[in-house]
Amino acid sequence: MATPSATDFGRSGKPGASGPSAPPPPPPRQEVPRPPLAAHPPQRSPIRLRWWILALALLWGVWLVAKPSSKKIERQIDAAIALARECKGSEAQAQLIALRKTRASQEQLQRLQQALNDEAAKCTRRRQRSKAWSDASNGVEAALAAASWDKARTRLQAFTKRWGEDEDTRALKERIETAKRDAAHPLAVPRSAVGSSGGGATGAGGGRASQAAAESARNLIQSAERDLDRGDYGAAADKMTLCLTMVDAGNPACRALKTQAEQQAKFQ
Repeated sequence: MATPSATDFGRSGKPGASGPSAPPPPPPRQEVPRPPLAAHPPQRSPIRLRWWILALALLWGVWLVAKPSSKKIERQIDAAIALARECKGSEAQAQLIALRKTRASQEQLQRLQQALNDEAAKCTRRRQRSKAWSDASNGVEAALAAASWDKARTRLQAFTKRWGEDEDTRALKERIETAKRDAAHPLAVPRSAVGSSGGGATGAGGGRASQAAAESARNLIQSAERDLDRGDYGAAADKMTLCLTMVDAGNPACRALKTQAEQQAKFQ
């Protein structure tokens, strides 16, 4: 091995302390600069008052749709009762079924059911009375056309005893009394004398009979028109049949009204 020289150790006596062959010191370490930190995070703007009001209004509308108010249910109940009073029982029952799916109370549903039952009974009685009145009035008109005043009065009394009086029965009663008074007039010609007496008597009796027939036809037409307004087409057709068979076979008004009643009855 070669002996190191004094220059290799330098003045301090340590190797590599100085000398031309000593390596240079490493460069100083450079740090990467850090980005500056934000002082405070960004703040969100507050929700405006109008958006709160809009949200509350939307929730209120949804609540009204999902939960009907008591007043709305009461209006539906009143509408169902009105349908029942018009004798529209199927539509009223449909309203009741729809209300059972809502928040209607049990008391409200029971009240509506009781009202529907009561109105159904009244409608049944009205239909029965209308049918009885049609039969009775037809019989009275036939008796009037035959100048059977007592028979007409008896038929009308039988009806009023069971069903009571109204405007139609009072008007028909007045007609019977008027026809009886006219027949008892001193100038009136008895029906039995028609044809057996002279031509003048026959003409007077025929004129009075024709007048009575025309009046009976006119009253039958008026009664049939009222039946048509009520929707009782069968009763109107029956009265016009009576007009054509017992009163005036050639009456064009009775024939036209009978045709109208029969056509409307087909679509009922």
